Amino acid sequence: MGTKLGNLHVKGASLEEVSALLPKALVGQWAEGFVSAYQEEFQWGSVEREGKKLSRRLPQAVVLSAALFDDDVVSFELFQAGKRLTGHLLNPYENENKPGNIRLFREALGLPPEDEKRLRAVWKKGDACEQLKLTAALLGLPLWADKEFPPTKPAARDEARADAWLANHPDPPKLKSTTRAEVIQELPQMVVSAGYSMETDSKYHILTPTDGEGQYLSPANQLWRLEADKGLVCVGPQGGFDPDKTCRIEGGRIVSLSQGWSEMGFSTGSVIDYDSQDILPWQEPLECEGRAVAASDPKVFRLLPDGGFWGGFLFASDYGPPAYAVARFGPDGRPRWSRALPQFTSVMTVTQERVYISDTSDEECQRLSWLDLEGRQGSQAEVEQNTRFLLRREGLYLVRTDYLAQKTTLFRLDAELNLLGRVELPGWCNWDVAFSPSGDTLFLSSYTQGLWLLDPGDLSIRQQLLVKDKQWGAWADRAGRYWVCSGSGTLMGYDETLRPVSRHRLKGAVCGVVAGEAGLTVAAYDEAKYDYRLVDGELISKPKDPKRPYSTLRVYQIS
Repeated sequence: MGTKLGNLHVKGASLEEVSALLPKALVGQWAEGFVSAYQEEFQWGSVEREGKKLSRRLPQAVVLSAALFDDDVVSFELFQAGKRLTGHLLNPYENENKPGNIRLFREALGLPPEDEKRLRAVWKKGDACEQLKLTAALLGLPLWADKEFPPTKPAARDEARADAWLANHPDPPKLKSTTRAEVIQELPQMVVSAGYSMETDSKYHILTPTDGEGQYLSPANQLWRLEADKGLVCVGPQGGFDPDKTCRIEGGRIVSLSQGWSEMGFSTGSVIDYDSQDILPWQEPLECEGRAVAASDPKVFRLLPDGGFWGGFLFASDYGPPAYAVARFGPDGRPRWSRALPQFTSVMTVTQERVYISDTSDEECQRLSWLDLEGRQGSQAEVEQNTRFLLRREGLYLVRTDYLAQKTTLFRLDAELNLLGRVELPGWCNWDVAFSPSGDTLFLSSYTQGLWLLDPGDLSIRQQLLVKDKQWGAWADRAGRYWVCSGSGTLMGYDETLRPVSRHRLKGAVCGVVAGEAGLTVAAYDEAKYDYRLVDGELISKPKDPKRPYSTLRVYQIS
């Protein structure tokens, strides 16, 4: 959960006038020319209404509302005499970034003309927290505060802070792409319900058809696979697919387990709900040692070549929370063996040969071990606490993030848990990784930190590019290009020296990427927005933009 706050700032009214109209608020003057108000009820969605209402009662004043929601959404609204003048909204949940009339915003709040360019860049490039803090620096207002944590000192304008941030976030260079992006498939009136990435070469999506007016059609929740160099292909069961069930997809086989819950919120076990190859018995409850068993996480649940499966499971209890254990089940759905795991011990990852286990009970170190297919324990190793799994390929790649030092350590262990290499990298954000098609290069992408090309053996750095872009994902094609997604719908390509060579702005948000022989195959979801209203007891939907009456899923080939 991120920060949530909202506040009001009034230009052109006295402290006494604002205090009289907001008796429940903490009202004060922390900035020259402004009266600020903080109230517990001020939040995104409500503080704007209060700002409009206050401006109606103070027609001579300009009222600014500022709100932050969960570190993701930021909103600024200007009101005068009960009318909205302009505003700005960044809402990644709805893929919205609306800067409004920046000149009017600047003039109404008395900012100098050169701030227009600063605000435009900050609102375009910054995330929600950055936008709130940097806008506060330009306005000289205590925007990062609420009634529980009010300002502790006077606020002052600090344009140097904004300029320093802008210097570290330059505009991307002009680029003539060396690749082309061509639409090879369109699926209109489709809603993306969920996405799974469960195989190295495929990306699965749960799609639901609509009537073009926001109403779902049957069968809902169809399972589609994004295939390299081809497009999206429907592969799921005819009657639909429940994205909330625990699902594993490997080698074209689809197995899903439903989950039961008690009135106390504890698991009552799983039932084999579907097997596309009809190996496991359908609607068969999972049991082991007379106890119901639940599979809760597809990341630690793997299908086996003999038709069975194994991994980490929850064993139901009549008296409290379920116990955690490793278990193997045969193709008949019956248990072969199980091993209970003590407290503070969990499954880190599962292959078709081994289950890797992490024990965090010791404050000094984190212990790793593994079990084989017969339940026998293998080698052990000790690593630093807070080390987590990143990926496996001829062993394990692990990461440990030091948030205070803002650095990350990447480890490579072999299958016997011997250390083969380690490297320290700047940053503490999420990491995405990909191997080059030949396997001789490891590509790392870190959100707002940079890009790296490493030797996959000893993890030595071959190339690095430190950038502050909000990039995610990591893909490598057979032409020697390395790709990331910038924002929601822009794909950036780099050569083997991490020099940018391609940029493609796609229609919609990227929701799936696979690399193939011809380049990248990319799915982008262009989502329509609807307004809903109740008419004579019937819910009526209407597209917000008549030019985009329905959502469309497009597949691009980039080569």
